Amino acid sequence: MNILFTNVGRRTYFIKFLQDIIEKEKELNIHLSDCVRETSSFWVDERFNFHITCPVNLDKKKYIDQIIKLIYRYKINLVIPLSDFDIIPLSKNKDIFRKAGASILLPSENIVETCMNKLKFENFCFSNSLNTPIVYSNIHDKNLTFPIIRKPIYGSGSNQIKIINSKSDLMQLEQSKDFFLQEFIKGNEYGIDILNDFNGNYITSCVRKKIYMRGGETDKAKVIINSSLTSIACKISNSLRHIGNLDCDILEDENGKFYCIDFNPRFGGGYPWTHLSGLNFIKIIIDLYKNKTISSLPIPKEITAMKGISIFKENN
Repeated sequence: MNILFTNVGRRTYFIKFLQDIIEKEKELNIHLSDCVRETSSFWVDERFNFHITCPVNLDKKKYIDQIIKLIYRYKINLVIPLSDFDIIPLSKNKDIFRKAGASILLPSENIVETCMNKLKFENFCFSNSLNTPIVYSNIHDKNLTFPIIRKPIYGSGSNQIKIINSKSDLMQLEQSKDFFLQEFIKGNEYGIDILNDFNGNYITSCVRKKIYMRGGETDKAKVIINSSLTSIACKISNSLRHIGNLDCDILEDENGKFYCIDFNPRFGGGYPWTHLSGLNFIKIIIDLYKNKTISSLPIPKEITAMKGISIFKENN
């Protein structure tokens, strides 16, 4: 079996998880792609094949053509994206990948668009009775109460997000159709990894309470058992019918009410906590692809963990 992980970047922890898998899956070949040779994940394990592609945001058509060529050349069975940058163009070309002989661990284009477009996300939550912060129609909305948050409609991490504390601060900002205004919710923040099979059926989930964030990604967190959040995870899974992992961000206000604020249909920065808790989503996905029966899964261990820094030397 040949798997291609795209835009691996600095996710060296993910590569280390794969090392454990190939020790048992002897016929598994791992391929990694990114846009520069100086990508730290390329140099974790010389057994993994790496490939340099063009930056997807500069030329989407060329990028897709390069991925298709890799599929044909290396007989790739499964493509798993690891960043926000390519999941929209990859989802739009699922049929082309299928014809080339590869499955891609992404839901349909419509579901991906629902997750990535924050206004469509808000409509999805409203239609499926999932709480989400109020979106204000414009800067003159009579219901607007400060503080509020200004977000890009298409955003990644915490880039370009701004908390606005007054009407005067709001009026000083340049108005743009690429941004929207949203109710500010103060409280605890949680992340949930929700795993569905290739038909969009719920398999399991893992909840973590975020302790510290850095650059929009979880830096320190604790895996917890919370029946209310697990119920929300099941509801999201059954409503969205995504494929593979869904990385969800949830807020809890001071009254204990939960709000969905973000869905990412991929492995996110919080996945290490899920993996270390005993839920090996990567192995489950490989088994699902091979049509193996998934036996009873463990209850996640309640662990606290944090990210660090590692250095990897490029091989000459």
